[in-house]
Amino acid sequence: VAVLVFIAIVLFVLYEAGFIFQPKDKKEVITTYFESIENNDFEGYMSTMVKPMAEEYRSCADVKGLSDIEAMKELYADYIEGFGEGYTITVEYGAEETVSEAMIKNSENLLNTTYSQKFDITEAYRIATTVTFKGDKAEENQTMYVYVGKIGRKWYILNIDN
Repeated sequence: VAVLVFIAIVLFVLYEAGFIFQPKDKKEVITTYFESIENNDFEGYMSTMVKPMAEEYRSCADVKGLSDIEAMKELYADYIEGFGEGYTITVEYGAEETVSEAMIKNSENLLNTTYSQKFDITEAYRIATTVTFKGDKAEENQTMYVYVGKIGRKWYILNIDN
């Protein structure tokens, strides 16, 4: 029993220090977001959002009777229309800026009010990206500023500005 307790304590300390089971990097959540759109991966897409927001998307798809692929195609029908079926998305990362405490508090308040749940954003960044959409109908580069925040041990997308 003592050995098991010791192992549990060591694992907990290593986990808390971030040496094992490390959460995704702040840029990985952005990559997941755009890859999920490109691949019609509804579960991946929802994993980039706070849980109550993802639950809203799931509920909406369920009410409409949409499969995961159908839900993604409905959400991004304008991309299919503009770029063509099977378009690709690539992301290049630019400058990162730490988000001010005031902006973090505003984001927390918005999440807390919207979802009647306590959110504690421990760090947040504004990351400049160049997103390239390419399909058989068109190709376009867009500069997007993606705001990501860390809640607990996980990064989430908080907002995207063009």
